[in-house]
Amino acid sequence: MPFSYPACRQTSSYIVPPPLVVAEARKDAIPKPSAAGHVSALSCRPRRRLPDPARRLPDPARRACPTRPRSFAPRTRRCPSRPQLARDTAMNFQNGSGTGHISTRTCIEGLKATMGVSGASATALLTQEQRKRVQSLLTAVQALQKDQSFSRSHFIKCLTTEVALPLELVWCLHQTAGIPLSSYLACNVGKPKAMSTFVQSVVQTYFCGSKEDRLVRRDIITGILGSLISYAYTEKRGKSEEASAKGLRKASVVLLDKIFLALIVREEGAQGDEDSRLKLAEVLYHHGNVSQDALQQFCIRQLNAAFAHNPTSSIWEVISAQSRWTYAGLPVHIKDLYTQMLVMLTAEDITRQLEYVVDKDQVNWQAVLSFVSVFLISCNNGPTCLKGLIDRLISQSLESNTCHHLLVAFLLARQAGQEGPHVFPTYSQWFQHNFGGSSSPHVASVRTFSCIMKLLSDMVPHETPQCLKTHILHPPHVLARCRAQLSDYVSLAKTRLADLGESIEESSIYEDGSTDKQGKTDRSQQAAHDVERAMAQFEKTGKVPANVIEASIFRRPYYIGRFLPALLAPRTLPDVPDARMQFIDALKRAEKIPGNMYTAYTEGCRREAAQLLEGVFEGDEQEELFEPVDQLRHSLEKFPAAVITSIQTASAATATNDFTPLLSVVSQRLTLVLETLPGQSSPSEVLELDISHPQLDSYLLQVCSNPCSA
Repeated sequence: MPFSYPACRQTSSYIVPPPLVVAEARKDAIPKPSAAGHVSALSCRPRRRLPDPARRLPDPARRACPTRPRSFAPRTRRCPSRPQLARDTAMNFQNGSGTGHISTRTCIEGLKATMGVSGASATALLTQEQRKRVQSLLTAVQALQKDQSFSRSHFIKCLTTEVALPLELVWCLHQTAGIPLSSYLACNVGKPKAMSTFVQSVVQTYFCGSKEDRLVRRDIITGILGSLISYAYTEKRGKSEEASAKGLRKASVVLLDKIFLALIVREEGAQGDEDSRLKLAEVLYHHGNVSQDALQQFCIRQLNAAFAHNPTSSIWEVISAQSRWTYAGLPVHIKDLYTQMLVMLTAEDITRQLEYVVDKDQVNWQAVLSFVSVFLISCNNGPTCLKGLIDRLISQSLESNTCHHLLVAFLLARQAGQEGPHVFPTYSQWFQHNFGGSSSPHVASVRTFSCIMKLLSDMVPHETPQCLKTHILHPPHVLARCRAQLSDYVSLAKTRLADLGESIEESSIYEDGSTDKQGKTDRSQQAAHDVERAMAQFEKTGKVPANVIEASIFRRPYYIGRFLPALLAPRTLPDVPDARMQFIDALKRAEKIPGNMYTAYTEGCRREAAQLLEGVFEGDEQEELFEPVDQLRHSLEKFPAAVITSIQTASAATATNDFTPLLSVVSQRLTLVLETLPGQSSPSEVLELDISHPQLDSYLLQVCSNPCSA
C-alpha cells in the first residue's frame, strides 16, 4: 500500500500543513518569466519569508518530528479593529485630511459668515435672519453626524478659537446639534476672556431685551443656569469621580458666582425695563431638571458670596449709616433678586445662614441688613424668626461676656424697627421690652448690666441723636449697685447730644429712635405731629396718653414751650365740640394746662370768631336806607373775603358753618329783590316774549350781574 500524507494534522493549538502543500508553495514562490521572456520587476522583489510552522510548535511537538522539513504557509491579511479605525480617523482629522474634516470646516465657515464676525465679541441674541440660517446649518450638522462625517471636538475647538459665539448659538448647539454646553465650557476653561464674555452675555440677556424676545431669553437663561447648577451641585462620587467631572464642577461654580455677583452689583439705572427683566425664581423653577437640593445649595452659596463681597471696614460705621438701608430705599433689581431667592429657602434656613454670617470678621453689613429688610417684608414668619435670632445672640453675648453678638443684635433690631410697627416694634419699644423691666433676664445681674452699659458707652460716638434720647428717657433697669454706671452713661450721652446741637428736654414726645432723620425737622411741624398722634390715641381710648403725662413732668420745657402752643392755637370753635376741644378739656381737668395759657386760648378763639363775622352785619341800619339791589350787591361783595378767611382760619369740617350767617343775609336780600321786580304784581306762569322788539329792563340786568360778579 503506497504511503500518503494526511491532509493536515493538528498539534496542540497549531495547524501543520502537509509537506506536499509546502513544496507547491515553494514552487509558486519562484519568479516566472512573462510572455515577453523577461521577469517583471514586481515579481523579482524579494518576498517575505513565511515562518515555519514547525518552529512555532511547542517543545514536545518538535521532539516528535525532528527531521521534518521546513514549510511555509501563506499569511492571511487581517482587517483593522474598531479602535484602530478610530485612531486612524482621529489622525486624519489632526492632519487636516478626510471627508469629516472638510465638512466640519465647511460648517464652521458657514457659521462665521452667518455671524458676520471673526474673533470679535458677539451679541447675546441672534436676529431673525441669523436664526433662520443657523437653523439650516444645524440641520446639516445633524445629517453629517448621522453619516459619521462630522467631528464634534474639532468643530468646538475651531469655533472657540476663531469666533466669539453668541449665547443663543451656544444654547442652540446644546439643544439641536448634540454639542453639549459642558464641552463648550471645557474648551474655554483656560481662557479668562472667553469666560468673562460668557458671563457678560448671561447678565445682558437676563436684564436687557425687548418684550418680544422675553420667551426666547427666558428659555436661554433657564437652560444655561439650570445646566450650570446641575453641573456645580451634583452629588460627588468621591475618589472614583473623573478629573473632567471635577473640573466641570469647579468651572460651573466659578461661573455661577461671577454671574450672580454681576447681577448684584449692576448699577442702578442699568437694569433694563422692569417688564423685560427676567425673574430668577421664574427662570429656575421653569427648569424641571434642577433638583430642589441643588437650588438650595445654589441660593445659600450666592447669599454667602453677596454677604462677603466688598466687606465693611468697621462694624461701627454701620450704626450711623444703616438708616439709609431700608426696604423702600433699595434698588428694584436687588429687591426682586432677594425676594426670588427667598422663595427657594425656608425662614429657618435664612436665620441659620444669618447666624453663620455674623460670626465672620469680613462682612458686607449693607448687604446683610438690606437682605434682612427684604426678609421681614417678604416672609410671613420672618419677624418671628428674626426675633428668636436676636434673643439667641443677646443670650450668647451675655453668657460669654462679649460685645460682638450683642452689637449685632442691636443692629438687627434697629434694622427691623425701621420697616414699621406692623412688621417689628420700634427700637424704643424693643429696648424697653428687653432691658427696661425688672423682670428682664438680661439685666438680672451686675455682670450682664455692666456688659450692656459697656456696649452702649462704646456706641455713643457713633450713635444717632434719636437712639441716645431713647437710652436716656427709657434707660435699662438698674440694680442698686450699678447706679453709678448708668449716671456715667447718661452724662456721656448728654454731652454727645450737646455736641450734636440736640437737647434732651426739647425731644419729641413720640421720639422712638427708630430712624435717623436727614436734617432737623421744623419744630412747629414736630410739635404738630405730636399733637396729632396724641389726639388719635385720645380718640381711641378716651384718656390722656401716658406719653403726654410723662412729658408734662419730665420734659416740661418741650411740653410748655412747643406742645401746648401747637395744641392751643386759636381758631373758630365749632358749635359741636370736636376731638381737639375734648382733648383740651381733659388736659384742663387734669391741671396739665397753665391757667394763663388757657385764658389766652379762649380769648384768641373769640377774636377769631369776631374777625370772621366782622362787617357781616355792620351798617345794617344804613343799608336799610338803600334800595334792595344795592343791599344785595353790598352783601355779595363781602362774600368772597368771608369764604377765604374761613378757609384760612378754620378746618375743613367747620369752614361751612363760619360764613353761614352771611349766606343767610344774601339769601334774604335776593328774595327781597325778586319780590319787588318792577311791573310785576303777581307771579305769572306764562312768560311772554316780544321777538320783534327785544329789550331787557336795566333792573333785571343788575339783579343777574351782581351774583355773577361775586
